[in-house]
Amino acid sequence: PSEMNLVLDGKPFRMKQNTKGEYSYTFKNVRNPVPFAFRADGFESRVYELDVLPTPSITYFEVALSYPSYLTKENETLRNTGNLQLPEGTTVSWKFSTENTDEVFAAFSDTILRISPGADKDFAYSKRIYKNQEYSVAATNSIVGGKDTISYRINVLKDGYPKIEVDATPDSTDNRIIYFGGLITDDYGFSRLEFNYTVSRKNGEIEVKREAISINRKATQEFYHYADFSLLELSPGDKVDY
Repeated sequence: PSEMNLVLDGKPFRMKQNTKGEYSYTFKNVRNPVPFAFRADGFESRVYELDVLPTPSITYFEVALSYPSYLTKENETLRNTGNLQLPEGTTVSWKFSTENTDEVFAAFSDTILRISPGADKDFAYSKRIYKNQEYSVAATNSIVGGKDTISYRINVLKDGYPKIEVDATPDSTDNRIIYFGGLITDDYGFSRLEFNYTVSRKNGEIEVKREAISINRKATQEFYHYADFSLLELSPGDKVDY
């Protein structure tokens, strides 16, 4: 035929002629099945149907952050947030809600996972994080693979060692009494500070002593303490290490 039309909802749409006897038409933004027919030279074909395959997708997700207990930091849950910045050792639990999905693929720097749905039909996975890394997730089903892979990044705040600066000053009238003052710093604050010392007696007896120093939970703070070693009743040959 010299002209070919595609019929949608009873309306003809002229098709593009590619070569003699070959015509084409492009369907755009198809979301539901579309019935159609062809018409040319007064003849019309039977009705065909353009079917729509179910596309897997992640519609919503939550990320629960469980922080290391020593940080005394309240756990929290983020919604639809995949890029994370968190302390070293945080346990991250993802929960994905999906449509038309059989499995969720999750790829980390050291692991590739196929996550199956739980009893609530959501997809869940937990991982403890120690280093910076990128990860990606994709929903799949038996018809369509992971077409839309989404990538995210995790930045880890390394937990450095606490720092302490100490000055020791003997008492001007009795050098068995020593005054200590200093500064302590840590990214996440403090729960306890102790003055530890060991008394080694000449007869071989060893005593380990611990004295709590009053502090708060601030990340940077000064502290003061004094030790009165005269109370130990030391004898010649005894030794104190602190």
